[in-house]
Amino acid sequence: MASSRLLATTTSASSPAAARMASSCASETSGSVSPGITSTRMTASIPSLSRGAAGERQRSAYHRRRSANSAVDWRSQREPQQRGGQMAEVQFGAQVSAYLTSWDEIRAVAQTMDAGRYDSIWFADHFVPPNRGKEVEGREAFEALSLAAAVAAATETLRIGHLVLGNTYRNPGLVAKIAGSVDHISHGRFTLGIGASWFRREHQAYGWDFPPMKERQDRFEEACKMLRSVIHSDGANVSFAGQYYSLDDAPLSPGSYHNPIPILVGGTGPKRTLRTLALYGDIMNLDGWAGRGMSVELLKEKVDILHAHCEDVGRDPSEISITALMPCLLTDDEAAAREWEERIGPGTLNGSADKIVQRIGEFIDFGIDEVMFGRRGDNDPEYFQRLDDEVIAQFR
Repeated sequence: MASSRLLATTTSASSPAAARMASSCASETSGSVSPGITSTRMTASIPSLSRGAAGERQRSAYHRRRSANSAVDWRSQREPQQRGGQMAEVQFGAQVSAYLTSWDEIRAVAQTMDAGRYDSIWFADHFVPPNRGKEVEGREAFEALSLAAAVAAATETLRIGHLVLGNTYRNPGLVAKIAGSVDHISHGRFTLGIGASWFRREHQAYGWDFPPMKERQDRFEEACKMLRSVIHSDGANVSFAGQYYSLDDAPLSPGSYHNPIPILVGGTGPKRTLRTLALYGDIMNLDGWAGRGMSVELLKEKVDILHAHCEDVGRDPSEISITALMPCLLTDDEAAAREWEERIGPGTLNGSADKIVQRIGEFIDFGIDEVMFGRRGDNDPEYFQRLDDEVIAQFR
């Protein structure tokens, strides 16, 4: 594989758009906002952390800036970034099942990942195992934020987040409060991933309203606006008066541990979701489970739309990291690989390690910041270790 695929590097640069964006979060809020909310620390830098048993390799920053003003230019203008004397690398994470499993299995996988080359661990947020049928509704489905806190206490270096929290399940003020607690438990390793929610059955099961899509999108955008206001309040109390959510001189303590907790906006809908990301988010995630499979062309299409929204709202697009959740089946069984692609979607990661490495390299050449492996099946530490040894190792 070409050496250019082994490292994804970006230029670190300051941007006046960061200050403009922070100011807009305060000025657009319907109601009063406490003084001090206009922090210029718009993106969270992940601290360099030692691997412990995995050696002395230092982590690179998660929010690496790309030196560009358009979706066409930024990839060609990237230059090597040094952090702590080491080259910045593309990040690797994995989504681990939070349902049809046990805490002991989740902990075993998390600690295997934590001791290896992985940078992050991610969980879904469901109260009923999704799309599995009535026969498994009574099986385990761990509450996502409680699980994140437990994993934070059981690990040392992994960033921890969700793909993604459902906005309709919890008041966003409560989410902000829990996020601050988890960020402190993890010493600054938490990412707040949130989406508009989609699974009707669990709303019915738990007595939650399931509004039409437009209202869910309206609620989601307002929640993101409020979350950003609170997270970037620099310790000041926050008041917020929206159509659906409100805060009245609300404190957030503990808040973010170090840098402001980054917000991952779930979904890539071109009209509403990507605009919400441009306004209030830090991380874009292309979800390979979502029905169209995976391709660099699709990612480019979404990034171009995002950058257009950024231009429209006055946001520096280099402040937003580009990530993808890639369904992955590492196997030497060609028939199983074909069946996986037919079932999950074209372009998903499947087959031998060399094939998967080559496929990931295409996204790295494009300029992706992080790859998250998606797995459908049990939480098997040996499988995640094999991904580490045979795939991630080729990029490190």
